[in-house]
Amino acid sequence: MNEIKLFRHQEAALQKYKDSSEIPLFFDPGCGKTLTALSIAANKFQRGLIDALLVIAPNGVHKQWATEEIPKWMKDVETTVQWRKNKKLFFVEGKLNIVCTNIEQFSTKTRYMDYVEWSNSHKTMIVLDEATRIKNPKAVRSQRLLYEFNTVVRRGKTILSSTPKTVARAILTGTPATNGPFDVWSLFEFLHPGYFGLNWYGFQNKYGMFYSILVNGRTIRILINEDAWHKVHDSSSFEEAQALYGVTLSTYDVIKSQTSYEGPFRNVDQLKQKMLEIAMFVKIEDCIDMPKRTYNRKLLSMSPEQARVYYELEKYYISKYKDEKVEAKSKITVYIRLQQIASGFVSSEQIPETEIDDPPPNKITWFDSLPKIDQLLVDVEEIVGSKDNPTGQVIIVCHFSAEADRIFNTLIEEGYKVCLQTGWKKVGTLEAFKQGKFNILVANIRVISMGFNLQDLCHHMIFYSNTFSLEDRIQVEARIYRTGQKQTCVYIDYVMSDTIDMKVYAALKQKKQLADYIRDVPLEDMLTKRDELFDDEYTIRSIDGEVCIF
Repeated sequence: MNEIKLFRHQEAALQKYKDSSEIPLFFDPGCGKTLTALSIAANKFQRGLIDALLVIAPNGVHKQWATEEIPKWMKDVETTVQWRKNKKLFFVEGKLNIVCTNIEQFSTKTRYMDYVEWSNSHKTMIVLDEATRIKNPKAVRSQRLLYEFNTVVRRGKTILSSTPKTVARAILTGTPATNGPFDVWSLFEFLHPGYFGLNWYGFQNKYGMFYSILVNGRTIRILINEDAWHKVHDSSSFEEAQALYGVTLSTYDVIKSQTSYEGPFRNVDQLKQKMLEIAMFVKIEDCIDMPKRTYNRKLLSMSPEQARVYYELEKYYISKYKDEKVEAKSKITVYIRLQQIASGFVSSEQIPETEIDDPPPNKITWFDSLPKIDQLLVDVEEIVGSKDNPTGQVIIVCHFSAEADRIFNTLIEEGYKVCLQTGWKKVGTLEAFKQGKFNILVANIRVISMGFNLQDLCHHMIFYSNTFSLEDRIQVEARIYRTGQKQTCVYIDYVMSDTIDMKVYAALKQKKQLADYIRDVPLEDMLTKRDELFDDEYTIRSIDGEVCIF
């Protein structure tokens, strides 16, 4: 791969890992993780260390590896590339044999064994792209990826030893710990079984600050957030604290003895140093000359009818709008339905629990007044310009397909050229948007979070709504903020005042603090800071001189 020009951080990674069997590349989106991993694989092949490469990636991204990335970056290496799941896997001597597969194959009953047997039969390097897909070690696909490529010795359910059969393994992600330290155990267990010297439960005990509460007569351990800690700490008696949160007497005594909130995680500096022994962290601003990012938060108010339904559901778990009963049967569905109301609609009570997180557009009822849509029309006109003579482009992302569908129909009625990409419906293509045939792209967060590079033509993005996933948020932002972007990227968030929108927003900020703490080299104390998220200013917060929300 001598003809390929590597950035300094990519060359440093190649030198660091060319003789290593453990390759954790924690690069921000847009920093060239794919090229770096392929460069390392090519180097190992050319020196006879490997003859096979198994790439495991999210659905659709695995095809991009096979049809775009590998042909582009491995022109100097003789390869065979396979990615269609219905083909029998083959091997050609003298070439670097590459198989690209969807990680979901490891959730199936039998198909995953084809990849295991193929890899274990050759000198194989495995690349696990977007490796946080295995952060839950109890999931079936995580268990298979963690141990099927190894020689494992067990005593009952206890693993005594686990030795990789493959030559090398690489994990690629820019977000190794978006929900906290627990995310990283599986990643390093895949790379190096027993890396932390602790099993999953021992790892949680070391890095989590657990407290005991009573639930239906049973004592369970949980991680208490700061608000709950203060309620217990400031309570006048154990009886009051137990009524508020169900804490046990031992937990009450521990919290009362603490002078400040110490959780939910601990020993994070030790964990970070252990990760840094082999991991390479790269932030995009530190390796590439990038433009700035500007974050603009717009606080909006619900219509009177929205507010009535919202607060009734929040208080009583049931409300009604027009002829549609709105009911929440669990805490999770309360959060989802409240977010839907804040976005301007209610979903049918007939929708199964499995569909409530993304109800089809034909099973929802919209409020008559839609403040977010009203604000959107103002912002779109300002960014895109005249619908008759548009001069700009914008990407609008949202949590629910129903939102995207309503936004699409509204903008079409206004005369705009709109591309729609959701889990329920597609109009136009991302390629057509890239070619300038559309001025507006409306998409689900999950649909557009990976595999699409849109930095060449667009630098405005509107978050009509968010999910609680920081990983999704970072990945979506990176569709326009990556190598090749020349202009300041502008991100606009619509946040309904005094609603779940504010809690989602706050949760993302807190997760970002922890993710930065684990990723950044300086051991700054970011875990225990208390920061007022919503001041009286209309649009912006400033951190270290840069306008941002996180």
